[in-house]
Amino acid sequence: MEKHQDKGKDVILVVDDEPEILRSLRGMLEDEGFAVLTEPSAEAGIRSLKQNNVNLAIVDVFLPGMSGLEFLKTIGPEFPELPTIVMTGQGSYEAAFTALKLGAYDFFEKPLSPERLILSIRNALEAARIKAHRDELLKIEREDFAMIGESEPIQKLRQEIRKVASSESKVLITGENGSGKELVARAVHELSVRKDFPFVKLNCAAIPKDLVESELFGFEKGAFTGAMQSKKGKLELADGGTLFLDEVADMSLEAQAKFLRAAEFGEFERVGGTKTIRFDVRIIAATNRNINDEILRGSFREDFYHRLNVLMIEVPPLRERTNDIPLLAQHFLRKSSLENTKEEKKLAPDALELLKEYSWPGNVRQLKNLMERIVIMSDSSLITREEVLTRCPDLTVPGGGVMRGDEGVASGLSLPGAQGAAMRGDEAAASEPASPGARGSSAEGPPGEPSSLAGAEPASPSDLRSALANAEEAAIRKALRQTSWNVSEAARILEIDRVTLHKKMKKLGIEKKIQE
Repeated sequence: MEKHQDKGKDVILVVDDEPEILRSLRGMLEDEGFAVLTEPSAEAGIRSLKQNNVNLAIVDVFLPGMSGLEFLKTIGPEFPELPTIVMTGQGSYEAAFTALKLGAYDFFEKPLSPERLILSIRNALEAARIKAHRDELLKIEREDFAMIGESEPIQKLRQEIRKVASSESKVLITGENGSGKELVARAVHELSVRKDFPFVKLNCAAIPKDLVESELFGFEKGAFTGAMQSKKGKLELADGGTLFLDEVADMSLEAQAKFLRAAEFGEFERVGGTKTIRFDVRIIAATNRNINDEILRGSFREDFYHRLNVLMIEVPPLRERTNDIPLLAQHFLRKSSLENTKEEKKLAPDALELLKEYSWPGNVRQLKNLMERIVIMSDSSLITREEVLTRCPDLTVPGGGVMRGDEGVASGLSLPGAQGAAMRGDEAAASEPASPGARGSSAEGPPGEPSSLAGAEPASPSDLRSALANAEEAAIRKALRQTSWNVSEAARILEIDRVTLHKKMKKLGIEKKIQE
């Protein structure tokens, strides 16, 4: 029984009862840089597979005892990913067809063509590597749905997801930006009886308000200018499965009214159509806003809220589950390393402590982005505290910035009360007094010094609007500079969608100034 000692080489097992064939193939394959194992029978070949890390097997069809085809059938369940090549001195289309049906990568007649055999071997090995890489990525994607973490808040969240998934009721998911609301929605879907049907997402904030209706219900050809052909809406596409309404608080009142009716009766008509279409869809909605406040402002229908809020899940922010940060960070490092074909990196203990001390205003999304940045930009295999600070200097901010409700934004960009509200377009929230934890922000002067606003007269509405506009413009410009004027990346940093950022830039005249 042979055992290979070569490291860093692909190992090929050759099974044939002719010694001359074994010697010839060994010499040819070793000349090509492979490590080679040879066995005279299928039974010996199976034992060799179990004792060695073999990358590819070449087997003759006609062998004493167990045949090559029986060999393929036997190893299939135990070595399903092993690429195999079959050869025979007695050409037979039936044998070739059976071999390929049993999972063989290729079939050769003797005498073998060395050039064609080597090409087939390299192609088979490359295909196996690609499949293994893809399977690893899919495994990590599935781990994303597994709600990584062992903290008490995440365990409680898992329990709520299991309970909610067992029902057919509508669900409203609340939580800060970047905390994982879509992940929770997908987990509910995957654990429900609808898991084999579509999970369809509609981001209400990323679609212009006048297009939400056509996205939801679809449209008929000629319904409006540019409607060159009919198109199914999200409700039709999700039939039998789950429709996830992300940022549902951004849906217009008109769209809310129409969707409410559709949800109540389980039917709708496409835009420009007259045919009634029935659907069976579970609705899951999510928002980072306080819906009760939106109702008081008149921007959200109360009856729509009660229709959606049958079951509620609140996703905890990352700062409330700091013990999960090491697991999440290492998971994102591993995933990003695979996606970018980089060596997997590890976090040093001092780096992990730094990550746990930060309050993560951008939540899990911010942590994920930082780990991806480290994988791409760092040359070190062990990531230290200094390396993390080099990639994200904002982690030195005491406490990680102001955290009031949904004011935290990704990548450590801390906006005190009025500025954070300005980025959300929330003037009512901007008028709230700043929390004590915000003292020491740029709006109030350095820590330990009296605020420049202390004792000042209350600002007039026009002064407040001016301050909001200035703060908003400053925050947008900072994000654009940090991203070299990449609008999509800046929008992600500011925790707003790209369309909204474009509108704000146009309103503030930033686009014109950039061009100048």
